[in-house]
Amino acid sequence: MKRKVSVAPMMDCTDRHDRYFLRLISKNVTLYTEMIVANAIIKGDRNSLLSFNLFEKPISLQIGGSAPRELAEAVKIAEDYGYDEINLNLGCPSKKVQKNKFGACLMKEPNLVGDCISAMKNACRLPITAKTRIGFDNFENYEYLKNFFTIINKAGAKTFIIHARRAILSKLSPKQNLNIPPLNYKFVYDIKKDFNDNTVILNGGVDSIEKIKMHLNKVDGVMIGTTHFTNAMVERRRLEPTACIRLGLPATVCLPPLVDWPDDLASTIGNHTYLAHGGHEFDGREISSFDAGEVRAIAEEIKAKAINAIAISSVFSPSFGGLFLIRFSELDNFIGKPITGADLGRPG
Repeated sequence: MKRKVSVAPMMDCTDRHDRYFLRLISKNVTLYTEMIVANAIIKGDRNSLLSFNLFEKPISLQIGGSAPRELAEAVKIAEDYGYDEINLNLGCPSKKVQKNKFGACLMKEPNLVGDCISAMKNACRLPITAKTRIGFDNFENYEYLKNFFTIINKAGAKTFIIHARRAILSKLSPKQNLNIPPLNYKFVYDIKKDFNDNTVILNGGVDSIEKIKMHLNKVDGVMIGTTHFTNAMVERRRLEPTACIRLGLPATVCLPPLVDWPDDLASTIGNHTYLAHGGHEFDGREISSFDAGEVRAIAEEIKAKAINAIAISSVFSPSFGGLFLIRFSELDNFIGKPITGADLGRPG
C-alpha cells in the first residue's frame, strides 16, 4: 500500500461518498473508513456497513472493540469484502467510545491490546495496524509508549499510526482533543528510530505540503485529518488553481461549471471554466459529438495560463467514464505533460 499520505478515519465524514470524492482528487492517498464497531459487523447489516466501491482502493477498514473473540470474528467477516488492511482504533477519546471500552482508553491496558491484535492477526490474512495516541490524560511517558508498541509489534501489527498528542479522556470533547493537547512529534520520531523495521505514520497538526515533506524526513508517512476540509471549505487556502471543463454543449449553458459555488471559493481556484460539446444522457444517448478541435483550443488556453490541475465533468459522465481518458489522452501534447495522470480529476 502507498502510505506516504493518508486521510484519517473520521466519524460522520469518511463514509463511502466522501471516500469516492477523495479518490477522484487523488489516486495515491490511502483512505480509511469511519470506525465500525466489531459487534455491529457481527450482528448488523454487514453489506450496508462494509460494502464499498472498488474505485476507493487502497482502503483500510477501521474497527473498534476490545473483546479479542469479537474482533477476530469481525475481521474474518470483513476480509471477504476486499479491504487492503484492517486498523484497530486505539485513539478515539469520546466518552461514548470509552463507555464501551475501546478507543484511546485501551492505552491503559497494553496487554489486552496485544491480545486483541493477536486474535485479529490470526483470524485473517490482511495486515493489522493500530492507530493510537502518545499518551492519555496527564500521562505522557516515552518508555511506557515504547513498551506499548513493543507489545503491539509482537502481537503482529507492523504499522503504527500515531497521533502526536495525548488523549484527554475526562475533560475535553473529541473536537477539543484534536487541537488542545500539545503536539509532541519527538515521541513519534523516536518510535521510528526504535522500531526502524516497522512502518510509522505521523498524525496531528499536518496542515501544509511543507509540513508533510518535513515529517517524511523522519517517518514513513503522514496522515491528515480535518485539514483537507478546513483548508478547502473553511479557510479557502492552499488550493491549486484548477481548470473546470464540462462536456455537454448545447446543454447546460444556463448552468456553467461552479455556478453554485460560493464566489470566494470559486475565485480562489481561479474561475477557469469551460464548456465544450460531447457527453451523453443518462440512458446513453449522445448529447452532441465530441469536438477534439474545440477541446484542443481549451487545452492550449489552459497551458498558456500555466494551470496544472484540470477537473473534467459531463452531464451524466459515470455512464461513459472511459470516454474522458480516451479522448483527453489525445491532448497530452497540448498541455505539455500527460493529463490523464495525477493532475486529472473527473467529478460528476
